[in-house]
Formats: sequence, C-alpha cells, structure tokens
Amino acid sequence: RNEKLSLGNGISSEFRLFATVNASRHKQAQLSSAFINRVISIWLPELDHDAVSKFHQSPNSVLVDTELYEVVVSQMQSVPASRALGKVLVNLHCEVRNMWHHGLLEIV
Repeated sequence: RNEKLSLGNGISSEFRLFATVNASRHKQAQLSSAFINRVISIWLPELDHDAVSKFHQSPNSVLVDTELYEVVVSQMQSVPASRALGKVLVNLHCEVRNMWHHGLLEIV
C-alpha cells in the first residue's frame, strides 16, 4: 500500500511511542541519527550503581541498604520471603556484573 498516514488519517491523536536503549551495551547496533533527531532523550542513572560498588568493595557484604534491593523487593511484595529472595537476586546480579566486568562472562 502506498498510502500516506497522518494525524486523523490512520494515526490516532492518542498514539505514543516509548523506546528504551542501553547505548553502552557491548555489540549493540547504534540508533540512526534520523531516529535520534525525532525523539526526546532522557538519561537515567543505573539503578545498580550503589549495589555494584558495595559488592566490589566487599563481595560478602549484605546489599539490603541499596536502591536495587529496594526496587527488587518492592516488585515482589506478594512473594513469600521476598526480602530473603531479594538478597539472593541482588547478590547474583552483582556477581554476574562482576564476572562480566572481569571478562569471565560474555553477554550475548
């Protein structure tokens, strides 16, 4: 079909597009400049920065006072023992990040 869409002619005024990208991810294709010029870019800091930093300083530390732990636990409120599971998940996440950082793991 060679039809030009426009607002009210196939495109709803309620249409919205949200996209996310991790521009620093290894081997990720770059976004085109045409796309970048048509979007509003919002940068957010990594949620796991404080947890990863504490893990690097002391791999056996308990990471319950980190933002990542709070986010993980808040998403599992209906899960029994969510706080204990949150500790395991955050620790596993930090261990994987550490292994990747040291070249012991490749994320494909």
